[in-house]
Amino acid sequence: LCTSSQDGSQILLENTVVVDNDGVKKDGPTELCELVALDPGAYAIEVRTFHVTGPIIVRLAWAKGKDGTPEAISTRNLFKPADADARVKAGK
Repeated sequence: LCTSSQDGSQILLENTVVVDNDGVKKDGPTELCELVALDPGAYAIEVRTFHVTGPIIVRLAWAKGKDGTPEAISTRNLFKPADADARVKAGK
């Protein structure tokens, strides 16, 4: 799993931080990838980010192929939990 961000970002998988791309990047977006082996199925994934300077840039990617090249995760592979809107409004 990979995150690329102008400033800090994290990927949490099942409430555990698996990618921690923290810090303000003065020279543009930085990509950080961590190897995570997953069995087929549905998983809770959360992307956290903060913004300090420059444009807001956040990219979530995975490496599905044998060559390991990161590609953006398609929205067809993501779904929003039923309580997501209430959690965002509550700041959680």
